[in-house]
Amino acid sequence: MPEQGQTGYTGTAEIEWESAVYPSAASSKKLWSLMPREERGLAAKHFFDPATGVNPVFRNAAIAAIAKSRNSREVSIRKATREQQENWLAGNQMIIEEIADTLIRVYLLHEQLPMIEAFLDDLKVPHTKGLIEDSFDCSALSTEDLTAAARRLSEAHGVEAVELYLVYTAGSTGDWADAVKRIPLPL
Repeated sequence: MPEQGQTGYTGTAEIEWESAVYPSAASSKKLWSLMPREERGLAAKHFFDPATGVNPVFRNAAIAAIAKSRNSREVSIRKATREQQENWLAGNQMIIEEIADTLIRVYLLHEQLPMIEAFLDDLKVPHTKGLIEDSFDCSALSTEDLTAAARRLSEAHGVEAVELYLVYTAGSTGDWADAVKRIPLPL
């Protein structure tokens, strides 16, 4: 279990824990940099897959970031194979917040969907493929139930994956983010 001041995600990366609950510096860009390379590769694969519906503007910005980090021209990056683009993006730390946010979101919704659904099902939160129904009142969930469900989930899916989901979700806005922020970290 990580000590205060560390995230359990990579076991080595430092994040300041705010009141022992959520990292104050948990931007999507920071979370991206903490993700293991293999998982960033999966995120990049989904990011470049046209079926995922990622905004082409973000794909173009990612191509520009890859070109900048490789000291190359964008046209040469565009001519590269998709596999090369995915590999370069997975290794890239020079991406903007919006791209990092999109990368983590597509990773979670494509690679960690069973975990997200298990968490929501355990809490009896109505959802469709991990997306919570608007009519659900997230404030009705008790901190104890949220915490217990998160701990059960971490036993089944690993602390690192659960903490990534929780910290990423807490960084968003809305009732679900507010509910998730009540779960004390580290798990």
